[in-house]
Amino acid sequence: MWSLDEVFKQLRFCATCGSGQGSIQWLCAPCTAKLSERLVIASRNVGHGLRHHYLFEWEPGDVFMDRIVYSLKGGVLRPVYSGLAHVIAAHTQYSGSRVFYPSRRGLADHASCLAEQLARAMGLEAQPLLKRSWRKQALLNKKERKNQAFEAFTNATKALLVDDIVTSGATVEACYLALGQPKEFQAWSLFYRKSL
Repeated sequence: MWSLDEVFKQLRFCATCGSGQGSIQWLCAPCTAKLSERLVIASRNVGHGLRHHYLFEWEPGDVFMDRIVYSLKGGVLRPVYSGLAHVIAAHTQYSGSRVFYPSRRGLADHASCLAEQLARAMGLEAQPLLKRSWRKQALLNKKERKNQAFEAFTNATKALLVDDIVTSGATVEACYLALGQPKEFQAWSLFYRKSL
């Protein structure tokens, strides 16, 4: 199992405070300690009685977490995603064969990067669910997220869904329904973004 220190040593300059300490790190030592303190590994209920599990809470106006989240966008920090995926893998019991994510195939975004790394860590296959979309998920409201065109996997009896950020849980619900309401369903994200 990876330690958080191993996970967070990826960039030359700290993504939150901008300091450089002569090593190749994602975060400097003080910011790594601060983020480690923020690791909660918690869960909450979303629609249809589903449980959403997450690693960090992200409150509106939280500048430190804003910088953490935006530094992870775009999927370029694969080693960091790999480490975070190992944290999720260590806290989930899942016996299915696929890790699902709410993005299009071929789109190198945060959700696909996390799903690929989690699938690799667990020896599974990563499977996109989004059929088509010309707009970013972050720009959609709750109703639009629920109405996204997701692929249907009616035979999915077990499903593990991952995303980088979950807010209302509308995307989690839409994916759950598209998967045919599997009896064993887990939804994980790096961040739970609380509503304003």
